[in-house]
Amino acid sequence: IRSSGFSTVATRVSCRCCWWWCSVKDYMVLVGIAVVIGIPVAVWMAGRYLSRYAYRIDGYWWIFVLAAVIAVAIAFGSVLWQTLKAAKTNPAIELKKE
Repeated sequence: IRSSGFSTVATRVSCRCCWWWCSVKDYMVLVGIAVVIGIPVAVWMAGRYLSRYAYRIDGYWWIFVLAAVIAVAIAFGSVLWQTLKAAKTNPAIELKKE
């Protein structure tokens, strides 16, 4: 069965130049959803926690953005590392080890 849909063709063309991106992009979407949900929750919880003190400080938004950037970088690096590691292994040798 041959699929001639636009999305299939677009996926094939975009994955030729950066083959590793096809395996990493699914995880990056999940990390992006987690960041979009997590940052407002963290800001709200930190605001509630800090409002109990007599001496108030302003919330620093850049700390949450920095934490999100670090989380995305760690997730990207670890998934890319495992993808490249799996791409370099020879299946025949791995099956002989078992």
